[in-house]
Amino acid sequence: MKRSLLLAKLAIVVLMFAVWMVFYPELPGTMPIHWNMAGTADSFAPKAQALFIFPGIALAMLALFQFLPKIDPKKENYPKFEKTWEIIQFALLVFFAYVYGLVIWASLDPGMNMNRYAMLGIGTLFVILGNYMGKIRRNYFVGYKLPWTIDNDEVWNKTHRLGGKMFMLGGAAFIANAFLNLYLAAMTVVIVGVILVVPVVYSYVIFRKIRK
Repeated sequence: MKRSLLLAKLAIVVLMFAVWMVFYPELPGTMPIHWNMAGTADSFAPKAQALFIFPGIALAMLALFQFLPKIDPKKENYPKFEKTWEIIQFALLVFFAYVYGLVIWASLDPGMNMNRYAMLGIGTLFVILGNYMGKIRRNYFVGYKLPWTIDNDEVWNKTHRLGGKMFMLGGAAFIANAFLNLYLAAMTVVIVGVILVVPVVYSYVIFRKIRK
C-alpha cells in the first residue's frame, strides 16, 4: 500500500514535468512567476527557469515527505495518523500542481484573473487541511509545533481541533473573497493572522491551566 501511495504521489510530479514538455514550445520566452495583490504580474523569469520551479519544488517536497518521519523525535506517532499524513502530502502536491497550471495559463492568457483562482486554490487547500488537522498527532514537522503543544497530548489535541476549525473557516473566507475581491491584502493578513494567533494563544492558556 505504501509503495502504491508513493507511486501515486510520484505520478503527480511526473505529470507536472510532462506538462512542462507539452507546453514549452507554446509559451513566451519570459513568464510571470509572481503577482501582487492587485493581480498584476510583478516578477518574471525565463521560461525554462519558470517552468522548472514548481515541478522542482514538488519533487523536493516528495523527497522531504519520505525523509521527515525518519528523523522526527516523535516518529513513533506517525503510524497513528498515517492516513492523515498521506492526505496532507497529496493535498500539498496537488496544490503545487494547480498553481503550476495557473502560471502556465497566465502566461498564455495575461488577462486571466490570477487573484481569483489563487484564492480558490488556497481556500480549498485550507479547508482540506483543516478537516484533517484534528487527527494529527504530536510531531516536530506538521501542525502547531510549540513547546507546550509538543510537551502534552491534551494541549496538542485541543489546539489542533481548534486550529482545524480556524483553517476551515479561513479557507471558506478565502473562497468567498475570490468572488467578492474585498480588500484583498487586508483580508489575507486578517485571515492568516487569525488562523495562526488564535490557536497559539488558546494552546498556551490550556497549557497554563494544566500546569496549575
